[in-house]
Amino acid sequence: MNDTNNKPKRDEKDYKVEFSFNFESIAEQVGKVFSGIAEDPRDTHYQAEIDDTAQAKIKLGGGVGKFNVSALDLPGRLIDVDALHVGKLEFVVSRRDTETNIRLEPQTFSGLRGLLGNIGKRIDLHVDVGITPTVPVHLSVESGMGESTFDLRGLTLTHLSLEGGFGPATVYLPDSAEGYKAHVEGGVGPVKVYLPAENPAKIKVEGGVGPLSVVIPANADLDLAVEGGVGPVSIVLAEGTPLRVKKEGGVGPIQLPDGLRRVKDDVYQTEGYDLSDTGVKLFVEGGVGPVRVRFGDEEAEASAKKAKRKDKNDDGEIGEA
Repeated sequence: MNDTNNKPKRDEKDYKVEFSFNFESIAEQVGKVFSGIAEDPRDTHYQAEIDDTAQAKIKLGGGVGKFNVSALDLPGRLIDVDALHVGKLEFVVSRRDTETNIRLEPQTFSGLRGLLGNIGKRIDLHVDVGITPTVPVHLSVESGMGESTFDLRGLTLTHLSLEGGFGPATVYLPDSAEGYKAHVEGGVGPVKVYLPAENPAKIKVEGGVGPLSVVIPANADLDLAVEGGVGPVSIVLAEGTPLRVKKEGGVGPIQLPDGLRRVKDDVYQTEGYDLSDTGVKLFVEGGVGPVRVRFGDEEAEASAKKAKRKDKNDDGEIGEA
């Protein structure tokens, strides 16, 4: 017998998890301890040309500081790396037939003291990586210590494995008609993942120690698995998205949108899901923190919050004048 997802909602205060890190403060304290023995940062640039590359396997490791990966707009260039870093940054390129393998990896052991010292003194440490959108890429990424932005929109991915580090991270996944398997795993700090509208292969997003936010765009057609971690998890779908959810409980509660119809044990869906050509098939596994699935406009809500904070700050400034 079918029913609706109308179970009484638990009071949010019963399970709300407050989680925040002041990464700049942590970096400053670490820097004070090691600043006397830190080495000077190095400015490094690496590059590799496409040549006859038909496919590439790229492995990237982040060090200390900002870590940015995005599509590259340089004809003929396979990868471009610009970095201001402490310690060694190893860049290895090997080619076999039409496949190119690239590894970018910080060698932190010998420069560990310098790394820790400089993170407190330098806010401009960074590794910026650009990858061509014209070559299919098997991409593996391990974040480091600092803020990370992985804007992979436009890239031609065949596989993605992305592991968070220590610091906030923002991930944008590309659309794909052919499909690519993707696994995004959070680290220590807040993680926000913007999903594509189209990707026939399965996407898995796994929480870490910190809040995880997953944003699903309008007209999405996805097979998605989200696994909770220690922090709270928020999954936001565009209004009107056909949705089928299977949930598996963890320590924290799982809250689904109102109006879903239960079709069997722990499986719920929107009305008309079976008749839609597109939709989101979602498997949710709870973690330690609460998991909430809802419909909304994440971009509009973020803009409204930003405007509200600005108004509040402006009112405070006027009051102090």
